Order: sequence, then structure tokens, then C-alpha cells
Amino acid sequence: MNQKTEQNTKNATINKVDKKANNSANTSDGRLIVAPCKDLDLKAPLRWLTLAWKDIKRAPKVSMSWGFIIALASLVVAFMAFKLGKFALLAVLLSGFTYVAPLLGVALYSVSRGIEMGKEPTFAYSLRFVKRLIPHASAFFIVQLVILLLWSRSGMVATAFIPTTENDQTLFWDALKSGHLLFSGEGSEFLHFLLLGSTFGAIFATLTFFITAVSLPMLADKRVDMITVILTSINACLRNKWTMLIWAILIIIFLVVGMLTFFIGYIVIMPLLGYGAWHAYRETIDASNWPAREI
Repeated sequence: MNQKTEQNTKNATINKVDKKANNSANTSDGRLIVAPCKDLDLKAPLRWLTLAWKDIKRAPKVSMSWGFIIALASLVVAFMAFKLGKFALLAVLLSGFTYVAPLLGVALYSVSRGIEMGKEPTFAYSLRFVKRLIPHASAFFIVQLVILLLWSRSGMVATAFIPTTENDQTLFWDALKSGHLLFSGEGSEFLHFLLLGSTFGAIFATLTFFITAVSLPMLADKRVDMITVILTSINACLRNKWTMLIWAILIIIFLVVGMLTFFIGYIVIMPLLGYGAWHAYRETIDASNWPAREI
């Protein structure tokens, strides 16, 4: 009898906790704070890229236009860094692109969204889309700015711990070219600086990826608040760790290839990644509980 009473008490407690958890996961209008997330297979990123390529073929003019704008902006940044003769500045500016790129993708999401809705995407439509979305994405811009400032501050910390000079950079490149670069010795100071800076950068880039993986496409598609899209994106990454890791690696590979082509490759690569991010959101997240955003 006592055991039965204890079991009933335990079940009542569990139900109370579950009910409380469910209520805390809902907004005031009854919607979930985190949108339902599907489990993905490891081939999903390849499907997203395949669909993205089809979107490029469906809307080549507007795709290449935005790709050209992004490529030109990247080239100007790189030219300024090289003109000033600062390799570290180039690394900082290009790394900062990791945090700005998702914002540039908003215009590209409008193209895939338009194609999906049966509309004819135009450059004017995507511009109008960006203008309409900026007020709703202002909180997201602030979050990205905070992350960028923290990352920049971490770079200053790396410089304080491992101060380097232009001579250290020269020794590093000479040792690298000759194949005699070691963890200690000539050129090692700048190597240590790069490793520490890369570690900081990897941490903040991972945080940025978790926040932006599906958040902006969802914000562009639905009338939803920033907290919901950010939590949804983080949840999607945590539930599909390996698939999202593959997607992140593919993004890095494409970005590096674009840099090696002096950013000319970005004309095609950036629309491909932007459309891919849209299809990643569409396959991963069930956002049917939120009303569509009208542009």
C-alpha cells in the first residue's frame, strides 16, 4: 500500500514537472519558443547544395548580381589590407567576414523563397526584401556585433600574450617556405600567435554558426521573434551535430576556394551557400506554427 502511494506521488510529481516544462517552452500566445526540428542524415548538406544549384540556374542574373557585390566587397577589403602591408589586418578583416556573411545572405534567401512561392525573383524584389526585414533583424545585428567585438577583443588579448613584430612575420614566412618551421625557433613566435588567434576565432565562429545556421532564413520566412529563431538554430545544431559539422566544413572549403581565386569564385559560391542555407532551414525546421512574412 505504501509502495503504491509512493508511486502515485512520484507520478504526480513527474507530471507536474513535465507540465511546468511544457508551459515554460511556450510563448504567451501558445506557440513553442523553439520550433520543432527534424533529424537529418549525413547526406543532407549535399541535397541542400544540389537544390541551391538549381536555384542559381532558375535565377542566374540576380544570383550573379549579389555574388558580384559580395565578391567586390571582399576584394576591396583584401586590397586595403595588402595596401597597408598588414597581414594581421587581412586576417582580422577576412575573419570578420564570417560574422557579416550571414547578414548578406538575407538578400539571397529572398530568391530561393520567391522561387519556392512560384514568383520570378528580381534584384529589385530582393532589395525590397532586405529593406523590409532590417527592422525585424535589428536585434540579430546587435548580437552579431557583440560577437564580433568580443572576437576582436580576443585578438587584442592574443597580441598582449604573444606580441609579434613584422620581423617575426618575415621569419615565419621564411621558415615556412624553407620547410624548417618548428614550434620553437625562428618564426615560432608568429606561429604561436596564429595558433592562439585561430583558437579564439574557432570558438567565436562556432558560436556564430550555431546562432545563424537556420535563424536568418526562418526570420526571413516567418513572422517570428529573434529569441525563437536563435534558440531554434542552436537546437537544430545540437540535435544534428554531425550533419551540421559536415555543412560547416563544406562552407569553410567553399570560402577558402573563393579566397584562392582572389574572390572571383565568390560570384558563384556566395549564392550557392546562401541558397543552401535556405534549403537547410526548409528541410530541418518545421515552422508551420508561425505565419508567413509578407514582403
